[in-house]
Amino acid sequence: MVITYYIISHAVTGVWISMGQFVPDVRETWIRRIPVPRDVGMRVDPTLNGISPQSLYIHALYFVVNTISHVAIGDITAVTSSERVFVAIFILFGTFMYVFLYGNIVSIVSDFAPD
Repeated sequence: MVITYYIISHAVTGVWISMGQFVPDVRETWIRRIPVPRDVGMRVDPTLNGISPQSLYIHALYFVVNTISHVAIGDITAVTSSERVFVAIFILFGTFMYVFLYGNIVSIVSDFAPD
């Protein structure tokens, strides 16, 4: 299950990166605050200059894991309508994934319980 969780997180991270990466001005996407923490609020540069691919992946993965686990700290947030719709659907998916995961764990543990 851990491998499945990582594969899903990795795939969603790729989608999340692509939602912010391929726009003319990244300040209008979730990338506006990368890298976190910043001395001052938002990015000044409208491009991805100064952000390594590794840093972008780590920030996106951090957002995805926080969102799917329902922690959602809020330092990286969805900005555009399409990002918000994506996150809303992803939260619903994450909720059902956890329900399925914990339901299976409870089922396995209850099989070991004495009658």
